[in-house]
Amino acid sequence: MGLSTAMGSALWSGRALAATPKKGGHMVSGLNDANTGDSLDCGLFNATYMICVSRAFRDSLVNVGQDNSMEPALAESWEASPDAKVWRFNIRQGVEFHNGKSLTTDDVVASINKHRGEDTTSYAKGVFS
Repeated sequence: MGLSTAMGSALWSGRALAATPKKGGHMVSGLNDANTGDSLDCGLFNATYMICVSRAFRDSLVNVGQDNSMEPALAESWEASPDAKVWRFNIRQGVEFHNGKSLTTDDVVASINKHRGEDTTSYAKGVFS
C-alpha cells in the first residue's frame, strides 16, 4: 500500500501538475463508430464519427461557443421574427469553396433543402420540419 501511494503521487508531480495550455503542437483524437458504410454525403450521417470528420471540410452557419452561446461561423449575424418561425442570416462575404466558387445564399438554401426534402434520407429532417 505504501509503495503504490508513493508511486501514485509521483505520477502527479512536476510537469503533470504544472501543465498549462500552450499554442502549437499536435492534437490526436480517437473516434469510434466508423464503418465501411460511411459516406461523405451529409444526408446519410447517423453517427458521431462522420459528423466529426465532416467538420474538417464543412462549416455551419453558427457554432456553439464554450459558454454554450451561439457564435458566428458562415453567418456573421442572425435574427428571428417575434414568433421565431422566420430566421434571417447575414452570410459572411469572401467565403470560397475548394474550387474557388464564392459562397452564396443559394448554396446555404440548397444545403438546408437537402435535409428537408420529401425524399431525403437525412437524419436531420426533423430539425427542419
